[in-house]
Amino acid sequence: MSSNNNEEEEQETKQMDQASNILNFIKNLVIITLAILIVIIVGSFIVFSCKVAQTNVLPTDIHCYPYTSAISTVQQVSININDHLVEGKNLSQKIKFPYEANSSNFILDFLRRLRLSPNAFGVENYFIAILEGIFSFNYSAFNTLFDGLNYLPEIIVLLIGPVITVIFSTILSLVDLFYLGFLWFKNFSWFFQENENKSGTGSPSWKPITLEQPLNYLLSIFLMFIFFLLFIVGLFTFLPILSSVVILTCFITILTRTGLTNNNEKYTLLNCMKDSLKYNKKGIMIILSITILLLSYQYFGPILAVVCLACILLLYFNVIPLSIFTSTLPSNLSEVVSDKQASKKCNYEQKTSVQSNNTSNSLQKKIGGFLPKFSSLFPTVNVVETYDTPIPPIPYPSVKIDKLKLPNLKLPEEVLIKFPDIKLPGISQVSEPVTKAVIGAQDRTIKNLNKLDKVLKS
Repeated sequence: MSSNNNEEEEQETKQMDQASNILNFIKNLVIITLAILIVIIVGSFIVFSCKVAQTNVLPTDIHCYPYTSAISTVQQVSININDHLVEGKNLSQKIKFPYEANSSNFILDFLRRLRLSPNAFGVENYFIAILEGIFSFNYSAFNTLFDGLNYLPEIIVLLIGPVITVIFSTILSLVDLFYLGFLWFKNFSWFFQENENKSGTGSPSWKPITLEQPLNYLLSIFLMFIFFLLFIVGLFTFLPILSSVVILTCFITILTRTGLTNNNEKYTLLNCMKDSLKYNKKGIMIILSITILLLSYQYFGPILAVVCLACILLLYFNVIPLSIFTSTLPSNLSEVVSDKQASKKCNYEQKTSVQSNNTSNSLQKKIGGFLPKFSSLFPTVNVVETYDTPIPPIPYPSVKIDKLKLPNLKLPEEVLIKFPDIKLPGISQVSEPVTKAVIGAQDRTIKNLNKLDKVLKS
C-alpha cells in the first residue's frame, strides 16, 4: 500500500512539475516577446529622431525662430529610411521634413510672445531668458547625438539606440545644472531694466535703471541677492526637476515632427513604428526562435528542444509555407543618399545695421581708439520689425565729466558743423515701425553729438 501511495505521489508531483514548466514557459515567452516589441518600438523612436536631426529643423539657434522672428534657411535634403540590401545594392525609401511645417514650437512661441508683449517686465524676461537658453542648449545636444547615431545602420540604432539615449540624457541632466547656473547669473541684468511702454500696445521699450532711481536701483540689487540664495536652494530642489522636464519636453517635441514621403504622404512617428515592425520581421522572428529553443531546453529537456529546432528550420527554409521568416521589401526603393546633416543659416546675420549718423562713422575712423569709449553716444538701429529684445548690460553709475584733456588731438571738422544740416539716411522706402525707429535714433544721435561737442570744447 505504501509503495502505491508513493507512486501516486510521484505521478502527481510530475504532473504538477509539468504544469508548472508549461506555465513558466508561456510566461517567460510572453515576457520576452513583449520585451522585444518594446525594444523595437522604443528603438523606432530613436530612428525617427535621427531622421529629424539630419534635417536640422530643431530650434537650436537662440537667435532664430521660434526664439525670435528671424527665419532660418534650411537646406532641403532627402533622408534614407527602411534601408535594405537588394541584389548587392543598398536601397532605401526617402522622406523629408520641410522646415516650414516643422519650425513652430508651442512652448517657445508662447515664451517669445510674452517677452515681446507691451506689458513685459524685467523679472518676467529674466525667467524667459533662462528657459529659452536651456531649451536651446538641450535641442542642440539632442541634435548632435541623433545626427551622430544616424550614420549607424538602422538595425543597430533600433537595438542600442535607446540605451545610448538614456545614458546620454542622464549625463545631460547633470550638465544642465551647470548651464542653468550660468544662465541664472548671466541674466541678472534683467533686474536693472524697466519697461517704459505704458500704453499696452506695441512692443516693450526698455530703459536701464540707474542711480538716478535710487529706490529701484536698490531693489534690483536686493533681487540679485534674493535670487542668489534661491539658486543655492534650487540647485538641490527644483532645478534638477526643471532639467528633467526640459529634456523630456525636447524629446517629445522631436517625436511630433511630421515628414513627407516621395508621394507627398505624411510620415510620422506612427509610420516609423509600423515600418520598424514590418520590415524587421525576419530579425524579430530569429530572436524569438532562439528564445523558444532556449526555453524549450530549460523546461522540457533536449528532446523537445531538438523537435523545436527542426520545426524552426522547416519554417525558415519555407518548407512549411507560412512565410513568417520572409522579409517584406518597401516600395519606391532607390539608392541610398548621403547621411550628412542639412545646412542651416539663420537670417539674423543678414540684418542691416543703420548708423544713426554718417558723421559718427568718419569720427570713428579719424579719432581711432578714443571714440569707442563714447560708443554709447552713437546708437545703432537694427532695421528689423521683430523688436526682439537682447540681453541688456547691467548699468553702472554714470560719472559726470567736468573737464576732458585731449593732448595732441585735433577735432575733426565734422563735429563743428551745424547738426541739423547733417544729411541723414533716407527712410522713404521702409515701413512705418522702422521709420519711427530710425527717426528716434536720428534724434538721439543729434543730442549725443551736441553733448560730445560740449565735452570736447570744455
